[in-house]
Amino acid sequence: MRRLQLAAERNANERIAQLTRRLTTESEENTRLKKALADAQAKLDAIANIEGSSNNRRTPTPEGRKP
Repeated sequence: MRRLQLAAERNANERIAQLTRRLTTESEENTRLKKALADAQAKLDAIANIEGSSNNRRTPTPEGRKP
């Protein structure tokens, strides 16, 4: 009986260790993805600012003329 209990405890401890490693891996991946998302958003914001500045500097075309 005691042997079965020890085996069950060992299995439970191994499962906990496995789940802890998986949680750590997933948390690290989540952190990496959040950083990648923030970097991508910063690039998109920079592009939007450049495009907005470019659109504001364009001179309007005179009426009746198309480029």
